Amino acid sequence: MMMTLRNLLSRVERLAEQIAERGWLLLILFSLALLPMAALRAAWQPLWYDEIFTRFMCRLPSMAEVIRALSISVDQQTPLFLILTRASVAVGGDTALALRVPGMVGVWLACFALFRIVSRLTTRVWAAAAVAFLLTTEAYRYIVEARAYGWVLGWGAIALLCWLEYTRGGGSDHQREGRRTIRWPWALGLLLSLGLVVTCHYYGFLLAIPLGAAECVRTWENRRVDPRIWGALVLALLPLPFHRGLVQHSVTHYSTGYWYNPDETTFLTLYHSLLGSGMKAGILLLLAVAIVSWLGAKQNAEADST
Repeated sequence: MMMTLRNLLSRVERLAEQIAERGWLLLILFSLALLPMAALRAAWQPLWYDEIFTRFMCRLPSMAEVIRALSISVDQQTPLFLILTRASVAVGGDTALALRVPGMVGVWLACFALFRIVSRLTTRVWAAAAVAFLLTTEAYRYIVEARAYGWVLGWGAIALLCWLEYTRGGGSDHQREGRRTIRWPWALGLLLSLGLVVTCHYYGFLLAIPLGAAECVRTWENRRVDPRIWGALVLALLPLPFHRGLVQHSVTHYSTGYWYNPDETTFLTLYHSLLGSGMKAGILLLLAVAIVSWLGAKQNAEADST
């Protein structure tokens, strides 16, 4: 029975590898499956409480009125994200779908970046599994959310991808072909993507902390400072002072909210809320990885012994 299970898993993995050989085709098929479903859901699902504030801000006659409304804490979103949403509404009309387009784009970018990152570290099969896991979490709800969460998730994932590609030398494909690696576009991508995160959500600057910590480790290992990466991280944070007044108004107005004073159970509640049903899918995925790894190691050991 063990041999049958091993052969079955081996065949499934070979089939999946054959399907995943064409990465761009896989991405196109995935997009054709995800985006139409998300668009239908976004068009028909009613706006909920927070999204109604987004619609109200988009219906104001000018950005001056938007800034005035933000200054009295009508909403807690940043001006740049509201500019993007208002542009979407100007093109697509005052509809639920148009309001949710930034979130749809953001979650799609997160899936793309996650697929690229995991495929670099392992294989495209596990990259597809990682994307499937992401869509079982709260991230899937963000795809039809007229707030900044999906947009920030997407560009945060792109920022991580840019940092990883830069530190890996601009991609292994270039190294295999013997070409000189060009890494500065990845540093520029890090600057732009992290800058979008910082300017589209008041908590976006927190993403710079793990990236900065990772770069500190890299600096220690290389025994030198990389001016491009550190420059990108610092420059991306420059918009923060411009948010200070709006943040102070929001803190003053919403400081009595029940969410404002976290306790020791907040972190557990947060992760349970974000992962949702994805916790069960994640456990099953880890078990699958463990079984495949164990069978592969056992098969290699048997081959070495013979």
